[in-house]
Amino acid sequence: MVCMSTPIKTETQTQSASKRDVGSGDTAVWRVLEAITGALAAVTIFALSLPIFVELVSPFYPLLSTDVFVSMYPMGLLFVLLFMWLFFWAATAISREWASS
Repeated sequence: MVCMSTPIKTETQTQSASKRDVGSGDTAVWRVLEAITGALAAVTIFALSLPIFVELVSPFYPLLSTDVFVSMYPMGLLFVLLFMWLFFWAATAISREWASS
């Protein structure tokens, strides 16, 4: 039988995270604002360029069977939207870093 005891923690080890790292809350707020800004930019540009996407894909209608094309088209648009969001999120974060330094 093994008997283990817990170590005695000192006062500095038991301090809360907010007392140890004051700047962590600011970083989290900036990350959320960057994500929201990136999402708004991506959705706006995506909505404005949706007619262009439809025009670009229209020549491929006869090449693909309609059942497969109809089911794959929304997924392709979703991937475009997600990659646009990721791009604008990164662009917002990089521009904030450049502005703050």
